[in-house]
Amino acid sequence: MGLLGEDGCYSCVRGRKERLMAEAWVSVDEVATHLGVAKESVYRWIEYKGLPAHKIGRLWKCQLSAVDAWVRARGAARPQAAPVGEV
Repeated sequence: MGLLGEDGCYSCVRGRKERLMAEAWVSVDEVATHLGVAKESVYRWIEYKGLPAHKIGRLWKCQLSAVDAWVRARGAARPQAAPVGEV
């Protein structure tokens, strides 16, 4: 079949590749810059408020679309109890 898609067209192959391409993972620095906040705020939001992130080795990585959706859902503004041992 070569480069042709299942129905014999080249455009189907291009569409399939676009679907398979994943959004890039970005660093906490890039998230902080994107949101206009300090990176310490991003780390706090990951730890205490559920900012969507994944730890890869020692580094936290996020997808900006997930971060934007979290912010739109007012994730950063949600009040939450202080962590145990902190007042």
